[in-house]
Amino acid sequence: MRLSLVVCTRNRAPQLKRALESVLRLECAFPWELVIVDNGSSDTTAETISEYAVRLPIRYLFESQPG
Repeated sequence: MRLSLVVCTRNRAPQLKRALESVLRLECAFPWELVIVDNGSSDTTAETISEYAVRLPIRYLFESQPG
């Protein structure tokens, strides 16, 4: 079994950082990935994700079309 945790975000870098800090504390017996879907953020969301990608199994998807 493989687990995917999906987080959608748009211009909420500070809140995303808090969420990623919580994800760092998760313990899972299965292989897992964190899928972050960025819906056209213009703030520091991409930089925040890059910062955590070295410590978490993140797959980052950017969708420029809001909605």
